[in-house]
Amino acid sequence: MAWIMGHVTKKELQKLKKIGWEDENPPKELVKGLDIEESESYRAFFVDNDVFKIMTGNDWEKVKE
Repeated sequence: MAWIMGHVTKKELQKLKKIGWEDENPPKELVKGLDIEESESYRAFFVDNDVFKIMTGNDWEKVKE
């Protein structure tokens, strides 16, 4: 099981959701004290076991129906 957590802009978050990524609030202890700008958010994405395949595979740019 793999998770990617980090800062994303609103535009990046929209793109990730368009291609089928589902985001969640990260654990509170991981964002405590972070300086997050208003144009960003800190999100957690479950990406299954093969992160490299997910981020470089044929489906990366395809919008999920």
